[in-house]
Parts: sequence; C-alpha cells; structure tokens
Amino acid sequence: MFTTSTNILERLFNQPGKIPKAVEEQILAKTGDEKIRLYALCDLDSGKKFTAYWIALTNSSFVIYNDEAAV
Repeated sequence: MFTTSTNILERLFNQPGKIPKAVEEQILAKTGDEKIRLYALCDLDSGKKFTAYWIALTNSSFVIYNDEAAV
C-alpha cells in the first residue's frame, strides 16, 4: 500500500523521492527562493534522445534545469 505521494512517484513513475539538493539550490537561485511546488526528472529531449534534466514549477516560474544551464 502507498503511504505518501512520494511513494507513488517513486513506484509508478520511477521518479526520485526528493529533488537533489544541488538542483534545488540552483532552481531556488533562479526563482528568488520561491517554493518549488512540483518537479519531475525528464529522460527524453524534444528530439526523443535520452538525456536527463529537471523541470520545476513554482508559483510564478517554470524552470528547466540540467547540469549545463538553467533556463
């Protein structure tokens, strides 16, 4: 039985239970420390090639983050 939404993300979608601290810090720096409301680890780019990047949603921002740059 699932006990939290974190478990659901981990078990159904193979998503990390928490956003990595280094990624969170970079996103917060870009958004003026707004609370991250939703995040996901993406594994395909727009060309359907394997990659790894994070998307995050705050109250007023949508951030795409990878190790090379935050957009």
